[in-house]
Amino acid sequence: MVGKIVSSSAPYSCANYCLNHDGATLLCWEGLDIDPTEAAELTRSTGEARLQLASTMAYAIDTSFSIQAETNTAVQKPVGHISLCFMKEDTPLLDSTRMAQIAREYLEMMGYQNTQYMVVRHYNAKGNPHVHIFFNRVDNSGHCLNSWQDFRRNGTACRALTEKYGLHFAQGRSNTIVQDLHGREKARYQISNAIDAALPRCRDLRGLGRELLSQGISMEIHRRNNGSIQGLSFSKSDDTRPSVVHRFRGSEVGRAYSYEKIRKAIECREQLSEGKRESMEDTGRSKGESASRSHGQSPAADIGDILFSSLGSSGTTGYDIDQKPDEKKKRKMGFHR
Repeated sequence: MVGKIVSSSAPYSCANYCLNHDGATLLCWEGLDIDPTEAAELTRSTGEARLQLASTMAYAIDTSFSIQAETNTAVQKPVGHISLCFMKEDTPLLDSTRMAQIAREYLEMMGYQNTQYMVVRHYNAKGNPHVHIFFNRVDNSGHCLNSWQDFRRNGTACRALTEKYGLHFAQGRSNTIVQDLHGREKARYQISNAIDAALPRCRDLRGLGRELLSQGISMEIHRRNNGSIQGLSFSKSDDTRPSVVHRFRGSEVGRAYSYEKIRKAIECREQLSEGKRESMEDTGRSKGESASRSHGQSPAADIGDILFSSLGSSGTTGYDIDQKPDEKKKRKMGFHR
């Protein structure tokens, strides 16, 4: 189980996204202007009928939502949107009643209580059950719900509920179906996937920027006054609305995509490459030395092989053989003198 949290200032757009999805099912809601008859009809409707019904419901939800949000105008992004995604292996355990129960317990653990919300179940092509939680960050008393360390609390809540209900832990971002996403969230995954694919081929940030630009992603390097690099940002146009550009700081793409993490990844790859080159050079030298020893010579004898390449099988040259008897004779004659 994995939870993703985003905030927005557009209640209609978020509500319409949650409702206008084939097979979307409204599991539960509180405090929002939702007609139970329309909620039941939404599950059965398809095509143009669903589009119209979802839009009508989203407008009603927007009206009731905005009335409450206006009780605290200091909250600039009153829309809370959380997606809880489960592994497909958990599908037999996750009927609508169980998923609604998990969503309510999640909201309670996050401290998102005493406010308007709805929980909508979606289906995707890969078969991963997931729900979208739409809620008002301005509670029924006009107070803003606490978002301090919400990402940390999200991780704690997801782990606790996964263990409580005997569910499978998520295996990472690679299982996400990008084509099932929309807008900013889709662009974020496209950027992270492009970085993952490009990094093994890049020796520096400039190379990474070129690789990403070829895929329609711009990377900007931000520097401090002293010229040192402060961070990175990435931007990509929306697939369906090219005039809309989604921009992210590196850390917004994901923790692994901040400047420091990317710099360390490039440095580690270069160190590994350098280590492999040195290892290959050492292996080459070792093979050369082994070849020399296999001929009965030590490495130090290589120079001797060059200097005395004319040695015969007896270990002396022809010149030594001719001169050696006379030299012995002279030494002997000199001795008797």
